[in-house]
Amino acid sequence: MFEIILYVIAFMVSFPILITIGLYYAFKFIYQNKIKAFHQSVNWTTLLYILAVHTVLADLFNHSFILYIVVLLLLILTIVVIVQWKKYIDVDLYKAIKFLWRISFLIFFLLYIALVFYGIVSEILN
Repeated sequence: MFEIILYVIAFMVSFPILITIGLYYAFKFIYQNKIKAFHQSVNWTTLLYILAVHTVLADLFNHSFILYIVVLLLLILTIVVIVQWKKYIDVDLYKAIKFLWRISFLIFFLLYIALVFYGIVSEILN
């Protein structure tokens, strides 16, 4: 039973795009709203993309990048909080974290696509 759970998690981290698409259609069926379905699928799969980018980076370069990812996320959150502070005086941490989560999806989705193409090209050329 434990092995089945590990295989499911490994599949989800290996193919986060398929999970995102599947969740989009599931949420579209539940909410009957494309925009809300898209937002929910993005919210639920952001962590998968972060883990997938770490896994691909670790596989390509034989080094753990989790510390770099955490520092990147904290740096982005710091920038968001500073911008909020300069623009509005009051800092809304909920909005800052929500923005961080959404921008993380964009960054790690694009990084995942780029790293997968890099990995394919590097394997073909070697």
